[in-house]
Amino acid sequence: MWTKTKLCAILLISVSLCLFLPCAGICSPNPTYQISESELTALEQHLNALTKSQAELTKLKAELKQAKNDAESARKSLKTANEELRKAALSFKQYEAARDRTENRLRNQRTIWEVLFFVAAGVAVAR
Repeated sequence: MWTKTKLCAILLISVSLCLFLPCAGICSPNPTYQISESELTALEQHLNALTKSQAELTKLKAELKQAKNDAESARKSLKTANEELRKAALSFKQYEAARDRTENRLRNQRTIWEVLFFVAAGVAVAR
């Protein structure tokens, strides 16, 4: 009745089913862990340290953001100051050029008046 192939097939199916069915003690969906009081205390201390570290990190991020804002504000102020300095330098150069022109004009006028004076004095002496 039972042939060798049928017995092998039934045995193979039985072994396959055993492999695919989870064992109650090994593969339970919610495993239970046991922890000693000292391990629990250490775990709580680590968790508190982590919480403090996260709070410190949040504080440092806020300080970094403020520092970035301050740096941006300083950069804008420096840019404005450099622009004003450039304008002042240009204005000073324009003033120097105008002063040089005025000095040259006054020097030329004085030279002309001196020449006219000596010509007038020469004419007066010659008469």
